[in-house]
Amino acid sequence: QSYRRVIFDEYGLPLHLVGGVDDPGYFGEVQRYVDGVAVVSSVDPADPLTMGSWRSAQEIAQLCNRARLFVSASPKESFGMAMIEAMACGTTCVVNGDYRGFIAADLGPHVCGHVTAQRGSIVELIAQALRDDVRIDGSTWAKQKYSVSGMREVLARFINERL
Repeated sequence: QSYRRVIFDEYGLPLHLVGGVDDPGYFGEVQRYVDGVAVVSSVDPADPLTMGSWRSAQEIAQLCNRARLFVSASPKESFGMAMIEAMACGTTCVVNGDYRGFIAADLGPHVCGHVTAQRGSIVELIAQALRDDVRIDGSTWAKQKYSVSGMREVLARFINERL
């Protein structure tokens, strides 16, 4: 289903595609959905491979802090760094895929959607989250699990067990 029709027209929330391009072919597939109103991209279509399309950590945090939702439509993720960044900012994350880099029972309560397999449409999951006014702040969990201070003990144990 169309993001514009289901989400933008109903809720007025544009989808911001943020990041750079490593794969011009994939960018070409995505670019056809960018209309500059309902779907906006940080990538310069005239020069998609430019480093200027990538955003700094501060810019990403600013975007996440003002976003209503972070959406990851990827059907498979070994580890979703962008999702963890959004969670650390307290942004509700909507996902629909297999997040095999996480323990499903650990990640599941901190996101909205599916973490073991793609089911249905990500646009429908976004619409449901907005209709139900879902707000999940996973920042405490993300910071405890993935911040340097939170990882210190786990990493030390991992290293010590192998030395």
